[in-house]
Amino acid sequence: MLVAASDPAALFDRDQLMTAILNVLSNKEVPVGDHEAPEIGGWSAGQPGTGIFVAYTTVFSGAVKVMPSILCPGYYDYQATINTRTFAANRKQADDMALVVRRALHGFRPTLGQNKVRLMYCSQIGPVERMDDTNPKYWRVVDTYQADVGPV
Repeated sequence: MLVAASDPAALFDRDQLMTAILNVLSNKEVPVGDHEAPEIGGWSAGQPGTGIFVAYTTVFSGAVKVMPSILCPGYYDYQATINTRTFAANRKQADDMALVVRRALHGFRPTLGQNKVRLMYCSQIGPVERMDDTNPKYWRVVDTYQADVGPV
């Protein structure tokens, strides 16, 4: 049963969306962190250039647009922005891991309390960038996703 609220922001729980994204990526065996590197990602020995570099992805929550629902008058829809940042030892590894993430999130439609993700799509495939702040260098891809969420 839907519950209406005078404050539409009170009905959207971003943590549920973030948790669902982290879980789906973990289930696809993507080393993933919530706004930070996971323990199993990066340089295996903890220092740049020591051991092997384990590619990983971090997930960042962004702004959420709130709007009247066109499918459920009297309720609200939400458009949540999510960023993924994939880090790897070389350009190909970064691009390949970012593609695994994109495929994992394609068709992603979890129910979040009284809301459901109706559509999740990659709205911007970011460039593959070389990061020169360590030696050896590493690579990064930042993609942006939109999650269109509305009442169940």
